[in-house]
Amino acid sequence: MSTAIIARSAESVLGGEKIVSADSHIMEADDLWVKRLPPSLQSKYPVFPKRNSPGEKAGGWDPKARIGEMEIDGVSAEVLYPILGLRLFALEDAEFQEACFQIANDWMIDYCRAAPGRLIGIP
Repeated sequence: MSTAIIARSAESVLGGEKIVSADSHIMEADDLWVKRLPPSLQSKYPVFPKRNSPGEKAGGWDPKARIGEMEIDGVSAEVLYPILGLRLFALEDAEFQEACFQIANDWMIDYCRAAPGRLIGIP
């Protein structure tokens, strides 16, 4: 019996089937809110941990890298959820929360614009 490893492409394995990841996540830039909040709200911005922890892939914040990672994995499209943006639900100041959500949503729209139909953002 041969122990040779046979390299297969996603296409050869799936036979044309499409794979959609319905629970993928993107990592907002850690300075996103600092850069985009109006001056009157900047002192309240959320402080989040720095990214680039071991094991994180560039596709978390770079949509072009994300498409490359999807190609390797044979994924046709991804439904994307925020990571840091989920913490915004805990903010108690309504004006501040709305401003933060708007910034996060705008960032996700820009991220998904890199590959419409393949990157689908859910704020």
